[in-house]
Amino acid sequence: METFLVDAREVIVIDHEHVNPKLNLAAGQDGVAPGADNVTKLQNHQDVSVMEITETPDGWALVKDSPLNRMIPHRLPM
Repeated sequence: METFLVDAREVIVIDHEHVNPKLNLAAGQDGVAPGADNVTKLQNHQDVSVMEITETPDGWALVKDSPLNRMIPHRLPM
């Protein structure tokens, strides 16, 4: 997690790198969810959140309509 200034706007970036198959998938008899589709589901849980934030009198808040807000999946071609 890190904050950056982008054109005088405060942006927070959060890396979601850990998944737990027991929590993220419906498990089979052996406690493991089988199949390539489930591997893809777990891969899709690993991403980076980018959000514009602003300081308010009540603390930091998300700028809900910011064009900077996005999710970047780990498999996105660069």
